[in-house]
Amino acid sequence: MYTSQQPAIAVDGQNRIHIVWSSYLPIGNALYNIFYRMRNSNGLWGPIETLSVFPNSYHNYNPRVAIDSEGNVHVVWEAYLANEYYPHIAHRVKTNRGWSEVVVLQSSYRRENPSCAVDKFNNLQVVVTTNEIGPSYDIVRFVRTPEGNWEGPDTVVHFNTGSRYFPEIVATPDGNLHLFRRDFGHYTNYCYRIYYKRYKILNYVILE
Repeated sequence: MYTSQQPAIAVDGQNRIHIVWSSYLPIGNALYNIFYRMRNSNGLWGPIETLSVFPNSYHNYNPRVAIDSEGNVHVVWEAYLANEYYPHIAHRVKTNRGWSEVVVLQSSYRRENPSCAVDKFNNLQVVVTTNEIGPSYDIVRFVRTPEGNWEGPDTVVHFNTGSRYFPEIVATPDGNLHLFRRDFGHYTNYCYRIYYKRYKILNYVILE
């Protein structure tokens, strides 16, 4: 039986609703795939579109969606490639010309649980959980410029003890980024705690 999970939603400036989700629905060699659907302001649903068909696609999870000021639809997700055991971050954008090719930000470390938002400069801000800083899990950021160039990763949250997981990012028109995350370690009394921090951005640079 096919299952659907991990929905995410965004609304654009024309009151259209954009939904993405992951499903166990094998397509080619990919067992779990990412799907997209749009509901317009009149309540009419568009077709379901498959986003995660690309070379070596295998498992695809945890999609997130954000809309930029031009109305472009950005989708990021956690992508496992065939014969690999750690996730990468994948991105695809829909413009008035249709969907772009899938871009995979490859690494030899785990990058998972992405969250994304578009800032006032129309950059796509992506935060993820990763073990690439060490010794445990922390939060790093990638930035995709309006021209389609990727910057990063740069460190957003890192401590020498404990772990940081499941970042959630929101961008506000005043140029701030708001980040929530779940921490675990001695400083949380070994309980899961939610932490929040606000960042000011200047071009691509985070000013704490």
